[in-house]
Amino acid sequence: MDYRTDRGTFTRPYPKRNIRQGGGGAMELGFRYSRIDLSDGPVDGGVLADWTVGLNWYPTYHIKLMFNGILANLKGSNPVGILQMRLQVAF
Repeated sequence: MDYRTDRGTFTRPYPKRNIRQGGGGAMELGFRYSRIDLSDGPVDGGVLADWTVGLNWYPTYHIKLMFNGILANLKGSNPVGILQMRLQVAF
């Protein structure tokens, strides 16, 4: 990705060989951990922690597929697993 100093932003990744050229496109892997205390005064919401693993795949310059796996755990409750997939097309 290139950085555009005139806009202060990054450009989209440009795969060296996209799937139309027989390549695999470009991929990004991300990981995030977050934690929040949901208790405030008389409200006892507990502590919520979640782990997220994400994979972004750019088969071409104009298409982005995003996959996320999330494990959310509210203290005192059963953990919840979430799988997400999104498709983005840019013109």
